[in-house]
Amino acid sequence: MIDEWGLAENVGKGRIYRLEHTSYEPDVKPRMLDQSTSELVAHLSHPNGWWRDTAQKLIVLREDGASTIPALEKLAREGRSELGRLHALWTLEGLSAAKPELLLDALNDSSSIVRVAAVRISEPYLSRDHEVLAGAILGNSYLPEDIEMQLQVYNSIAYSATTQAKLVEFSAKLEKAKAEHPVFKRLAGMHREVATARAASAAMRARNKSFGEAMDRGKVAYEQLCFACHGADGKGVPMPGAAGQLLAPSFVGNPRVVGSDHTPIRTLLHGLTGDLDGKEYEGLMVGMGNNSDEWIADVVTYVRNSFGNEAPQTSPKTVAGLRSLHSKRTEPWTQSELEAIAPKPLSREGWKLTASHNQESLPEAIDGKGKTRYTTGVSQKKGMWVQVELPESTWLSGVKLDYGPSKNDGPEYYALYLSEDGKNWKKPVAVGKALQNKTDIFFAPQKARFAKIEITNATTRLYWSIHELELLGN
Repeated sequence: MIDEWGLAENVGKGRIYRLEHTSYEPDVKPRMLDQSTSELVAHLSHPNGWWRDTAQKLIVLREDGASTIPALEKLAREGRSELGRLHALWTLEGLSAAKPELLLDALNDSSSIVRVAAVRISEPYLSRDHEVLAGAILGNSYLPEDIEMQLQVYNSIAYSATTQAKLVEFSAKLEKAKAEHPVFKRLAGMHREVATARAASAAMRARNKSFGEAMDRGKVAYEQLCFACHGADGKGVPMPGAAGQLLAPSFVGNPRVVGSDHTPIRTLLHGLTGDLDGKEYEGLMVGMGNNSDEWIADVVTYVRNSFGNEAPQTSPKTVAGLRSLHSKRTEPWTQSELEAIAPKPLSREGWKLTASHNQESLPEAIDGKGKTRYTTGVSQKKGMWVQVELPESTWLSGVKLDYGPSKNDGPEYYALYLSEDGKNWKKPVAVGKALQNKTDIFFAPQKARFAKIEITNATTRLYWSIHELELLGN
């Protein structure tokens, strides 16, 4: 047909074609931007889906959208079109005006798609344990036969994280009754994953509220944007039609991710272009510097503490400092540029190491052998310290402590001090809590000859061990 009609020769005249039935008579096309908000309500029942969606969007976005609430409630209850009633419900939800009384009526609508929407829109009320709505959902006369409604109730109970006993009990019974149903089976697995993630998030917030909240916000941003190229598991999305190729590099154990947080911050601020480690990636890493310092810090924190990675929380102040430092930059970074400005480990030649405990084993912390270690030989306690004296005053920007096979043997709570003479110590340049496998400490470059790490608090009975110690230059 392309050849017969010469479509391939139709160059420069557009390439979108529409087939119309001979009996088709198009409706009068509305100019919605020129219509009043109240006039838009009528379009919510139109057969044309684009008209319905556009009218719904404009009502929600307009400043006087709330003026349509009475008409929307009437449409949701009395509209002749099930699609009109459906859009009326979601428009009210968009206006934060979907009241429980209306949802109770919608739960008994003759249309399954309207009932399903009512269940989903009820989720915030289920989260607040609204007993009347919960009872109306569970006692709904359509529920025993409406599989779509059952699926939505099952999902909404899980999503709302309600603690109402009757809802939780119903969900468990439904899961058992539908154990062999392929969709319920998959959903059950997903719900367990969500519950596990919620428990981990709650535990994180309990240990460190700021870190837990940053991880939660970063997860939302990652799942909205980053996953499309880097994948839900952080391993990179396979390139369609190109075996072995990825749209973007993996984050799992990536040294550019788990090293200094300055590299991922710079990448988010300005973007990244060119090959990485000799590999070409199809996905374009664009700069996202239009987002706030907190947004970028949250994403960096999430990526550096997910997919098996572990790193300290990134501060919005660090993002602000790098944003200011590179305020005149307009081009994306390249790998070579980022590596050129990344802090490098200093030579260990001429170092003098001292410690509060078991000083004799200190040389094993800088012998380049991952299996040997310095250890205190006794359980950690407040006031323990390890000190490095350099041959001369040097610019420092970080310290790396690797615990190798001695997991969890890092200083539970620490402070890092710098000094020029080993007697007059400045305020700590960093304080924090050790991670499981290693602790990387980064700070604004300062000149010093002495660096000392001191334990500020300890509740563990484990030793303090260091398999490899590195100081980073400017």
